[in-house]
Amino acid sequence: HEICGCLIWLLNTRPDLCFSVSKLGQMATKSPDEFYARAARILRYLKGTRNFGLKYPRHKSKKKSALYGFADSDYAGDKIDRKSQYGFLFFAHDCLIEWGSWKQQVVALSSAEAELIAANEAARTGMWLRQLMKELKQEQDSATVIYEDNEGTICMSNTTIFNRRTRHIDVRYHYLNNLVQAGQVRLKKIDTKQNLADIFT
Repeated sequence: HEICGCLIWLLNTRPDLCFSVSKLGQMATKSPDEFYARAARILRYLKGTRNFGLKYPRHKSKKKSALYGFADSDYAGDKIDRKSQYGFLFFAHDCLIEWGSWKQQVVALSSAEAELIAANEAARTGMWLRQLMKELKQEQDSATVIYEDNEGTICMSNTTIFNRRTRHIDVRYHYLNNLVQAGQVRLKKIDTKQNLADIFT
């Protein structure tokens, strides 16, 4: 628990550790031997990358904040319970300000559904960040763009009609659809190789 606690503290400045630390925490009580082997690997990585960090240059533009994000999810990545791992990150003025990687609480029935859950969680964080930016006098009038690499997820976010294949999706995941319809969030297609949130899955 002490190792996990120290690594979680480092996540405040090291987004590259999010996926590894998330997976490490999931196995803390299940397999002690594998836990220590993976923890040692993460610590060796940290030793070799101790100079890595985030850089926040002074932004000279007087423009309003351009808040945008990336969201991604694997599909049934956990071999035991078949739940997916998702992650997202957000930039303001091209500086990374929010990120994370988590295991989904439900089992997704398709890759599009797993991506929809990830995009929904990203949209919730995006709305919180929009409100924070507004309080800092950086209100964003246009929709917050969230880059997503799954075409099916983008289609589901843009329609209010749910068919037989999507009717099982929990009501809370329709939150994203409401934000898109209100013009506050917009999902935009991006190639998987360019999706920065891919490192969280």
